[in-house]
Amino acid sequence: MLLSLSKTIVYMDQQRAYELANKWLKGTITDAEMAAFSEYYNSKGDDEIMLPEDFAMHETALGKRILANVKEATGMAAPVVDMPVHRHRMLPKIAVAAAIMVLVSLGAYLWLHQDRDRQLAIENKMLPAQVLPGKEGAVLTLSDGRQIALDSAGNGHVADQNGAKVMLQNKQLIYDASESSTAEMAFNTMSTPAGRQFRLTLPDGTKVWLNAASSIRYPTRFSGNERKVIITGEAYFEVKRDQSKPFRVSVSDMEVEVLGTSFNINSYANEKMLRTTLIEGAVRVKNNAAAILLKPSQQAVLLQNHIGRSLEVKDGADIQQVMAWKNGIFNFNGADLFMVLRELERWYDIEVRYEGRIVPGLFFGKMSRNVNLNVVLEWLKGSGVNYRFEKGNKLIIIP
Repeated sequence: MLLSLSKTIVYMDQQRAYELANKWLKGTITDAEMAAFSEYYNSKGDDEIMLPEDFAMHETALGKRILANVKEATGMAAPVVDMPVHRHRMLPKIAVAAAIMVLVSLGAYLWLHQDRDRQLAIENKMLPAQVLPGKEGAVLTLSDGRQIALDSAGNGHVADQNGAKVMLQNKQLIYDASESSTAEMAFNTMSTPAGRQFRLTLPDGTKVWLNAASSIRYPTRFSGNERKVIITGEAYFEVKRDQSKPFRVSVSDMEVEVLGTSFNINSYANEKMLRTTLIEGAVRVKNNAAAILLKPSQQAVLLQNHIGRSLEVKDGADIQQVMAWKNGIFNFNGADLFMVLRELERWYDIEVRYEGRIVPGLFFGKMSRNVNLNVVLEWLKGSGVNYRFEKGNKLIIIP
C-alpha cells in the first residue's frame, strides 16, 4: 500500500525520487522501486515533496493528467490536457495523496467497465511480434516406437537401427547403412510439427528437405529392387541415381517414380491440389486413373477430394515459387488470401479463423520466412486485410 502513517525519515536522492515518481505514474515501476518510493513518500509526513519537472502545477491538473494516463493505458479516448512545464515544482503531500487515490479508484473503475473486446485487443496488442518464425526441428520415431526430439539433440550419434548408424550433423539427420546387416527391415519416421522444418539423408544418399507440418516414413536400409518412402505434407528430394533400384514416393493415392532427379511434392491435406513439380531429370507420376511422364519445369496436378481425381500436367511451373520454402522465402505471387494464411498457419504454428464474409483476392510479393509474424501481418494489413490477434495464437480475419 502506498499510503501509510509511518514517520520514519528515509533519504533518497532527489533526482532518483523524480525518476521513480515518473515511472510510477507511467506504470513502468518495478516492485522493488515501488517499495523504495513508497517508503520515501511515507517518510515525508505532511511536508511538501518535490515532483518531476513535467508534472502538473496543482492537484486539479495532476488529476487530469492521471485521468489521461489511465484512459490511455486502458485504450479509451483521453482528453487533451495542457500541462505547463516547470523544472522544480513543490506540491503539498496531501494533494499528491488525493491524486494518487483518484488514480487508484478511477483506474480500477475504468479497467473493470471497459468493453471486453477492447480489453482483449489491448492485452494482445503485441502478441504477433512475439510469434517467432519457424526453425529447424523435427521428431524422429524409431522402429520400436521411441521418439527423439531433434531440436534439442546435439551433433553426434543418435541411434542404431538394424545396423544403420543414425547421426545428427549440423541440423541434418544422416543414415549410414554401410554396416547394415541382413536383419529384418526396420522403418523410421521423421515428422515436423507446425513451425519446424528439417533435412534428412536417407541410407542410399538421397537428400530430403521436409517442410513444416510434414512427415516421411522410410526403411533404415533399402533392400530388394526398389527404394520406397511415404510422405505427408511437403518435401523436396534430390535422389541418388541407382538404375537398378527405382526410387518411389507414395503420397495419398499417388506415386512418384524416379531414377535420379530432383523434384518437390506438395501434398498438404488442406490444399485443394496435390502438386509434383520436376526441377531436373525425369519422373513418372501415376495414380489409379493415369500415368504421366514429367519433363523439367512441368507440374503434375491432382485435385484432392474430387470425383475422378484425374492427373493434369501444367507446363512452365514457377520453379522459384515452388522452391521458395526450401530457400527460406515466402513467395505469394498469384496466391489467394486463404493459401497465404494456410502457409502462415504451418510456419508460425498459429490458428486462423474467419468471421463474416471474406473476399480472398490475389496477392503478389516475396519476403524472408525468417521474420516475426507481425511483419507479415503488417504487409497483409497494407494489402487491405483486416484482422485481430487473440491469445492462444489465434488470428481472426474480419471483413
